[in-house]
Amino acid sequence: MKKYWKSTAIIAVIVISIGTFYINAALSAPEYPMFIIEKQSGQDQALGSLAVEGFYHETASMNYVNTNVTITSEGSEYNSRTFIDQIIGQPAPMIEDLQNEHRYFMRGKGLSTDSYFESDQMLAYAEATYSYGSMGPEDFTFDIGILDKQTNDTNAFTVEIPESLEIDYIYVEDVQVVDNVLHVITYNVLSNNNNNNVANYIYTIDLTKETVSSYEAVFTESEQQEDLDINTSLVRTNPKQANEQLLYLKTENKEIEDQESIIRIENLSKELISYNLKTKEKTIIDLGERLKENDISYYVDSTVYLTKINEQNLVVTPYQLEDQQFGNPYTIELSGETGEGHSPMIEVHEGKLYVTTRRMTDKINANVTMVDVKTGETLYKGEVITKEDKEDLDEFELYIHDISVR
Repeated sequence: MKKYWKSTAIIAVIVISIGTFYINAALSAPEYPMFIIEKQSGQDQALGSLAVEGFYHETASMNYVNTNVTITSEGSEYNSRTFIDQIIGQPAPMIEDLQNEHRYFMRGKGLSTDSYFESDQMLAYAEATYSYGSMGPEDFTFDIGILDKQTNDTNAFTVEIPESLEIDYIYVEDVQVVDNVLHVITYNVLSNNNNNNVANYIYTIDLTKETVSSYEAVFTESEQQEDLDINTSLVRTNPKQANEQLLYLKTENKEIEDQESIIRIENLSKELISYNLKTKEKTIIDLGERLKENDISYYVDSTVYLTKINEQNLVVTPYQLEDQQFGNPYTIELSGETGEGHSPMIEVHEGKLYVTTRRMTDKINANVTMVDVKTGETLYKGEVITKEDKEDLDEFELYIHDISVR
């Protein structure tokens, strides 16, 4: 028995050390305020399972680390709970749901919601991966995963990304499945003959042959002029909604320096362009002057949602792509903070449009509003508040970066 005493002692020391670490961590853990979405009008059940995510930061402290927090009508949860969470980040609510429902399939998958497509029949995943060589990133590939929800069968494979020698960086912006064909939509940074270009690519994956069957640079922008910025961005949509058409917003902005050396950005042009995944045709969508006056905030169910700030209100104008008709605009009252340039977040889910202002401080609250997406009727109105008295809190800022409905 004596020969085991050293091992026993070592194990005891390890256990005591780990216990001491967690006790000290618990005692030294910062005390964050408890946030909650509080109803002002409407019915509590109307809000459903809305969750907003934000970065919390104490502005008066010397700690520059932002802590991620998820807020619902039941309370808040700070997501840097464990050492592992702080390293790899905390998944979005959609990813957490997928991990709980499809634990085996989700093992080893990335945390970006842009890499997933989900329908009643299937769950698809695509992520760009690479290795580091002496000259930087190389050997770019797609990791593909398919789950058949009916049979629970899975298929996973890796395919090489064509012309990867020209790629400096690649990011998956969206994954779509149309007529059982997988499309991976990406944003690429290319290096060719010492010229840096950016491009929006679409790769079509043959799931039977496990190859890239076709690929196309839908838009390519050459190296920018010093004071001119041309950007083509994919319009945000619902990852659980199949879209045969993709929407891109192309903007051209110019930096102008006035006599007092103050630089301002002037928009020279805006174009809304659709791309059909089946026909591979591009079409410019003519929205007239409304495109200049509005932001393109969301796209779902063949409807584009244009928004603009008018004094303390958000004006929402729906546009039906199939009919090429504008719907009646409606107005949503917002807090004064939005008037300072903080555009709100919006989400459309099952016939309802959710809006939340992006910024909250120890002096102002953030708004949460839900309206009927067709009529604009307000179904719920609330605020993100702290349960504690704000006078007892240090100065803080909460920046809301995501909104989701489960």
